[in-house]
Amino acid sequence: MSQTTVRPSASPWENGLMLYMASLSQEELQGFKWLLVEEQLGPSPRAVTWDLLAKASWAEVVHFLVERCPGRRAWDVAHSIFTRMNKEKMCVQVQEELTGPEGGNPRETPETVEWNESDQIRAYKQRVAEKYYQVWDRRVWPGSQEDFLYREARQHQAFLPCLFLPRRVECAPPKTVILWGVPSIGKTTLVKQVMLAWARDTFYPHKAWLAFYLHCREVMEEWRQSCWGLIGRQLYGSPAFIFKRPEQLLLIFDGFEELEPKVLPGLEELSQDLEQQLSGSILLSSLLSGTMLAGASRLVAIRPASWCTLSHLFTQPSIVNLPGFDRTEIIEYFRMYFGNTRQGNEALNFMAENAALGSLCRVPVVCWAVCCSLRQRRGLWAEACPNVTSVLVLFLSTLLRGSPSLRAGGSLESLCLLAARGMWDQKCRFNKEDLSRARLDEASVATFLDTNVLRKVVGRRKVSYLFTLFIFQELLAALLYLLLFPHRLKRYHVLGSINIWALLAGPADDWCYQAHMGFFLFGLLNSACATVVECNVQHKLTTENRAKVIKVINAMYENQSLRLDRATPQLFHCLPELKGEIFMSLALTGLSKVVLRLDGDRDLQAAAFCFPHCRELKHVELIISKALREALQPGPGDSLPLAGTLERDRHCRWWGDVLSILNSNGDLQAVVMTDVALASPFVKQLATVLKRPQCRLSSLSLRRVGQTTLHADLFCVVAEKPHLRSLEVQQAKVGYQAMRQLRAALRSPECCVQVLRLESCGLTEQCCPHLALCLRSRPQLTHLSLAGNALGDAGAMHIWTVLASPESRLRRLVLRRCSLTAACCRYIAPVLKSRGALRSLDLSFNNLTNNGMLFLSRTLAHSGFALQVLELESCSFTKVACRAMVPMLNASQHLEYLDVSGNDVGPLGQASLSYIHLRVAALLHVRKEGGRQDALARLAGPTTQPGHLKIVRDQIP
Repeated sequence: MSQTTVRPSASPWENGLMLYMASLSQEELQGFKWLLVEEQLGPSPRAVTWDLLAKASWAEVVHFLVERCPGRRAWDVAHSIFTRMNKEKMCVQVQEELTGPEGGNPRETPETVEWNESDQIRAYKQRVAEKYYQVWDRRVWPGSQEDFLYREARQHQAFLPCLFLPRRVECAPPKTVILWGVPSIGKTTLVKQVMLAWARDTFYPHKAWLAFYLHCREVMEEWRQSCWGLIGRQLYGSPAFIFKRPEQLLLIFDGFEELEPKVLPGLEELSQDLEQQLSGSILLSSLLSGTMLAGASRLVAIRPASWCTLSHLFTQPSIVNLPGFDRTEIIEYFRMYFGNTRQGNEALNFMAENAALGSLCRVPVVCWAVCCSLRQRRGLWAEACPNVTSVLVLFLSTLLRGSPSLRAGGSLESLCLLAARGMWDQKCRFNKEDLSRARLDEASVATFLDTNVLRKVVGRRKVSYLFTLFIFQELLAALLYLLLFPHRLKRYHVLGSINIWALLAGPADDWCYQAHMGFFLFGLLNSACATVVECNVQHKLTTENRAKVIKVINAMYENQSLRLDRATPQLFHCLPELKGEIFMSLALTGLSKVVLRLDGDRDLQAAAFCFPHCRELKHVELIISKALREALQPGPGDSLPLAGTLERDRHCRWWGDVLSILNSNGDLQAVVMTDVALASPFVKQLATVLKRPQCRLSSLSLRRVGQTTLHADLFCVVAEKPHLRSLEVQQAKVGYQAMRQLRAALRSPECCVQVLRLESCGLTEQCCPHLALCLRSRPQLTHLSLAGNALGDAGAMHIWTVLASPESRLRRLVLRRCSLTAACCRYIAPVLKSRGALRSLDLSFNNLTNNGMLFLSRTLAHSGFALQVLELESCSFTKVACRAMVPMLNASQHLEYLDVSGNDVGPLGQASLSYIHLRVAALLHVRKEGGRQDALARLAGPTTQPGHLKIVRDQIP
């Protein structure tokens, strides 16, 4: 089993099949099901009846279809029914899905078996329905809950019927589904809803599944047990009949956050024996991996931080991300909590101006906690809540207020010590030994249990303790390193350099266990927040660890092995919490390269806050996610206070602050923007900043950009900026209008562009006359890459004609994957014979064949050529071409690099290339190196050594 390293999809809606079925009205769906009953679906032990489909949702109907109809037949049946229903649009969508890309695991027709609904199973369903009737438990929420407003995320409910839908045409439904979500997002609530729906026969009823909820704690706390005994505790009596039909089992796993890290064994230790007495870790791993009960379906709820511990157990799982509240739901929750009041509007505006707070509010219970804190301050948030950390401190302090042991200080330190040790050890479940090591006595534990800061979990054999919300553990762990004890010899807890490194060097997302702890540490270092903490928890704080934090940050920039694309986002998230000008300047001194992925408002605001303080940046790369691109696109206004003009103005302000780095930093040389498909106002902002005289940018790269980004204002920058020497547009649809604007910009007398990359831009033969004019009118152009464009021989002819003229100064030309054939060689030969400025040529991945290479070789065999680099990777020639190339290579006095890899030259062809006369100091044969090459490095070309000829090929004898 290979380890799965892909990130989860945003939802099952992104890659599910037959999703158009969701658009059917209830009446239309009922009609579809009636017609499906009439269809002849082939022999099956279980007849298709109306009772089987009557309560099925649209997703369950899809699941039923692909289960009963192997291969394409499910889509053929759906097409037939839609035809009978006169649903022409649906018929078209069915056909489009059938003709789309296929792949993945081949479908297998499952054996359809029906359980005999015995009294034993009916009694089990009744117990499940009673147990999970209340799917959320008030005991796990903090505080008195007098104003607790419970609300589920809408998307989670929509996911339920889609969880086990197939992901590709002619593929079986997934056997393992991972429910991926941050702590308290609602994973346990959702899996309990699955259990309740199953008990009520409303979750995939046609499957006749037998579902079991397995909490990791129940599996692990037994010293040794068998799968037989584990299942038997839930289904009273002998479970022998269950294991005869494992394909009818649905196993639901939860509670992985309570596992110790690296507690699960490797695959070689797993067992298939259902009756063997096994340790909890081996039994759990055997069930998760499918080694035991291989045919069963599995639904697994985990945190992202647990993935590295579990990923080796799964093969091609379907991973579904639980996003929690979206922006609209957060606004609706605030409205429901505060009502339509002035205080509610002010609370919403406060949340909107603090994007990090909005990010935390996607967790429903945290959203409630934030509302509680804001309501208590009654609009005095600027003073009472100077940052996001202070909001959560205020909520936590309301739980701890009045505790006599807290005023003494000792119990708070012990609680923070317990939290910190758990964070460093990546554990959230604590036993009595852990409490003793943290010096938490019984009275303090009882106090924290009464205030719902801690909660007690009574298992079959052990008693354990958890923080009611994981965010409490993260906050208290950070607080430990700010507590001051003035009467002690050791006045505070020292934060080690390795610990600071762990807090900052990891990714700024849900994968990193300590990401929020680092965020809260910076928040507590804020002097205004420290004042709030001292007033509310009645304990002095110190900032003695601040100097060490700055020292470690500066050392990070000098570490060559550190991935700045992972560490910089976390640092940028943390710094706005501190907000000190001096600290910001010291922390960002030495930062020369930034790679940021802007996934949402939080990333955009963090970048807007940090970039003005980055004085030594030389290279910036911004990657804009689909979610943020959609937020920045114009859309229809609505009545919500964060929609429309106010939100657009806020985004424009933050975007302007991000772009300020182009003017405030004279050392900035290169900017790369990826996935930038911005609306016109944001592109105009970018163009306006680039035009200013303070901007001395020399290289601008736009990768995977939309047509709206290739705006006339942006091309004006190319025409007017004397410092801009390199322009890259990659994987973008450059239309006819944009091509004309680019041509006009390059012809401007003020234009100084020397390097032009237009790669995978959808350019065709019709664009080549414009490109030729650019080359003629831009004699300063030295490097040109048109890789990945289907120019064809006729289109490339315009380029070769210009290069043959003595005025051309182009030194490097890249035409990889340009749909060239042997016919283009008649245009290439005159260019090479002319001994012009061209010194480096890349024709890789074109179908030149033996005929093309023979023509070039014969033409250049006596005249020679001035090329230093010639790349011919995967050009479809054989050993015949290699023999013909020898005289041409001997005639060349300058060639220093030849790439013939990817061609079927064989040993004889390789031997032919070894007989080149030694007109050079050395002839080097090297193996082609794998890996993807950066566009900038590809355009610069391979490095050469004067007097040496390096021949690159696939194998070296």
